[in-house]
Amino acid sequence: MGCGGAEGRARSRHRGDGVIPGPGGQRAGPGLGRPYEIRVAVRPGGRGTDLRAVMPAMGTGVHLRILDVPESLARRAAVAALAEIAAIERLANVHDPDSPLSLVNRLAGRQMVRVGGPLLDVVRRGMDLGVAFQGAFDITALPLLRAWGFGGYRFDRPPTGEECDCAREVVGRHHVEISGDALGLRRAGAGIDLGSIAKGVAIDRAVDVLRRFGVRRALVEAGGDLYALGCPRDAPGWRIGLRHPLRPGWCASFPLADAAVATSGAYESFVDYDGRRCGHVMDPRTGQPAETCLSATVMTNSAGLADAAATALFVTGTPDHLPPGTGWMTVVGGKGGRVEVQSGGVVPRWTPVPEGEGV
Repeated sequence: MGCGGAEGRARSRHRGDGVIPGPGGQRAGPGLGRPYEIRVAVRPGGRGTDLRAVMPAMGTGVHLRILDVPESLARRAAVAALAEIAAIERLANVHDPDSPLSLVNRLAGRQMVRVGGPLLDVVRRGMDLGVAFQGAFDITALPLLRAWGFGGYRFDRPPTGEECDCAREVVGRHHVEISGDALGLRRAGAGIDLGSIAKGVAIDRAVDVLRRFGVRRALVEAGGDLYALGCPRDAPGWRIGLRHPLRPGWCASFPLADAAVATSGAYESFVDYDGRRCGHVMDPRTGQPAETCLSATVMTNSAGLADAAATALFVTGTPDHLPPGTGWMTVVGGKGGRVEVQSGGVVPRWTPVPEGEGV
């Protein structure tokens, strides 16, 4: 997923309020604990500022754009929104050995960990959505990811049937234990991976921050998950590009306003076993990598819901279990190496993008 118009160089650049200079001069922003950059341009015709911010987080780049509010307010809102995303990452990053979630996984079967409310909120929501999607989405699928060579593991062959069965034995919400502000796993070898929901939840929380600051036109995007708050003036929505899963560029575009969209696919993270390309999205019900389509996209009113729903749609290939009021798009292989976009539900009117063109 891409954000049309969210790239490019601003006409002016300011330093201050925690803004990062160019390459070689990055420092951690106040309250964020990580480098970030803000650029501000004055929009022509007295239309206010155009603030763009970027920060590495969630294993990707977080991009934020705020339109049509005073610069000082836009800066404060941007820093607060980025801090909200950074806070979720510090709690839920399974690749950070010092995160509370990593500690929970290391102590699986032995000890519970006091983690606090925000992380428990994400875990509870993930467990509820796992039920709603009838097991096609499962935050406890980390043992399967490890068995197939993801999450820091690398193997020269795919797992055997017995190895898959062993991993599946410790997958399931019934292995998760919550008591007060403590989180634990009942079986050794079990593990939680929030990679298919934490980005979306973090985006939702960032958007809530922007609303409290009075921002009404903004775009928050992290690794293909995004929320479009309002829309640019004189436009029906922010122009969003659906990434082509087989080559650089886009295969469709559509306007989006006051809604979230997320895409799940295996075109970036995969392993190759003797010519078999295995993606990182697991079907928790079978223990195998999902292979129903090339990518799956969901539009709804919450980035957290869209994130999880896109994963479930990618696993099943059908929208049967999507909540009412959502829109969906799947990309499947077509003739001659081309792709075909299928859509349904409450989906914006989209247009195909000719092969090789950008958005």
